[in-house]
Amino acid sequence: MGQQLTESLLIAVVAGALGVTLAVWMQQFVLAILPMNSLGVRDIGISMPMLGFGLALSVGTALLFGCLPALSGAHANAAEDLKAGSRASSSRGATWTRSMLVVLQVVMSVVLLTGSGLLIRSLMRLRAVEIGFETQNLVTTELRLPSSRYHAMAARAPFFSSLLDQVRNLPGIESAALIDRLPIRDAGTEWPLWMPDVPPTVISEAPPAYSRTVMPGYFGAMGIPFRSGRDFRNTDDLDSGLMVIVNEAIARAFFSDRDPIGRELSFNLYGEMATTATIVGVVENVRISSLAAEPGFQIYLPYAQKPTLRMSLIVRTRMPRADLVDALQAAVWANDPDIPLGGLAGLEEIIEASLWGERVLGGMVAIFAATALLLAAMGLYGVLAHYVVRRTREIGVRIALGAAAHRVVALVLVKGVGLVGMGLVIGILCSLAATRLLRQQLFEVGPGDPATLAGVVVCFITVGTLACLLPAVRAARVDPLLALSAD
Repeated sequence: MGQQLTESLLIAVVAGALGVTLAVWMQQFVLAILPMNSLGVRDIGISMPMLGFGLALSVGTALLFGCLPALSGAHANAAEDLKAGSRASSSRGATWTRSMLVVLQVVMSVVLLTGSGLLIRSLMRLRAVEIGFETQNLVTTELRLPSSRYHAMAARAPFFSSLLDQVRNLPGIESAALIDRLPIRDAGTEWPLWMPDVPPTVISEAPPAYSRTVMPGYFGAMGIPFRSGRDFRNTDDLDSGLMVIVNEAIARAFFSDRDPIGRELSFNLYGEMATTATIVGVVENVRISSLAAEPGFQIYLPYAQKPTLRMSLIVRTRMPRADLVDALQAAVWANDPDIPLGGLAGLEEIIEASLWGERVLGGMVAIFAATALLLAAMGLYGVLAHYVVRRTREIGVRIALGAAAHRVVALVLVKGVGLVGMGLVIGILCSLAATRLLRQQLFEVGPGDPATLAGVVVCFITVGTLACLLPAVRAARVDPLLALSAD
C-alpha cells in the first residue's frame, strides 16, 4: 500500500508541474481568443496562492484516488490471487467502477459540449441578425460641447450644423451624420408613448419607446430607408412646431388603418411634461438597444428642437484612420479650437464589442467542454487498454481457433461504444435539463436544439471510436502462443 501511495504522490507532483506549465500557456491562449479587454483585463497572472491551491488540489486528488486501489489491494487474499492467476487480478467490481467513471466523464462532457454548442450557435445567430442599417465603412467619434460656453441651446445647433457641412465636403467622405446616442452601444432610456386623444390613466401603462435626436441626413448616411414621409430639414426648428420621425412598429401599432404622416403623437421625454409632436416621416425598424432585442418602438427628434451638448459624429469613408483623424480634427477646430476630437471607432467594431458577454461565456464553456472531452477519451482508452490486457488469454484462444482480426477488433469496439452510448443517452437527458439554465443567454436557439444535439452525438461517436481503435488494433495483433503461455 505504501508503494502505491508513493507512486500516486509522485504522479501528482509531476502532473502538478505539467499543469502549471499548461496554465501559463493557457492564460495567453485565453487572452488571444476571448475579448478580455472589454472586461478591463489586460493580463492574467498566476499568483502564489493560486499556484499553491492548484498543486494542493492535484496532490490531494491523486492521493484520494490512489488510496482506493491501495486499500483494495491491502485487503486482498494473496494466496487466492496466486491460485487464480492474472485473470482474477481485477475483480468485476473494480471493472464496473472504472466503466462507470468513464460513463460519468462522457455524461459531463456531453452536458458541457451541448451548452457550448448552444452558446456558439446563439452567437452565430446574433452576428447574422438583420440590424436595419449598413455598418460597412462607418466610423464614429464623440464630440462634447463645454457647457460653460454652450449653455444657451441656441448656440449648439449652429456649431454642429456648420461642422456637418464641412465634414461632408471633405475628400473621401461619402456621407456624414450626427446622433446623440449610437444604436447598440448607447441603449438610452425608454419613454412613455400614447395617442393625444387617448391619454393613459397612468403614465407607466403607456407603451415605451426609445428616442434619438438626429440631424438631417442621418437616415441616408446610415442606410435606413424611409417608408413614407420625409427627413428632417435644417429649417425644422422650434419655430416650425414640434415634429418627430417614427419607425414602422409605431406606424403599424398606432396607425394601422391610416396614413401616419401629419398625425400627432404624445410622449413623456426626459421626465418632462407631455410633449405632442407631428409625424413627418416613417423609417424602417432597426436594432437600437442590442442585437438580441427586437426593434420595438422608436422615435427620432430633430436636433434643432432638442439640442444636446454631446453628439456622435458618424462618417462613411474608406480613408485610413490616421488621415481621417487629422481631417476631422481640423474640421472641428475650424469651428471651435477648444473642442477635442474623441477616439475613432468603427461601427462594426462597436457592434462586435457588444457581444463580448456572449463570446466570453461561450468561449469559457467551450474550453471546459474540450477539456472534458479529452479526459473522457483518455479514460475510455485506459479502460479498454486494461480490458484487452485482462482478456489477452481469451483473445489468444480466439485467434488460435481461427477468429478473424475484424472480429477481435469488433469485440473491443463493442465494449467501448457501449460505454460511450450509455454516457450519450444519460448525457443528452441531463443536458436537456441543464441547458434550460442558459435560456436567457440564448438567441433564436432552444435548449433542445436538434442540430446542436446531433453535432454532439456525432462528435462523441467519432472521438469514442478513435479512442477505441488503438486498444482494438492491439488486441487483433495478439500472438496466440505468447498469450497462451502468459499464465
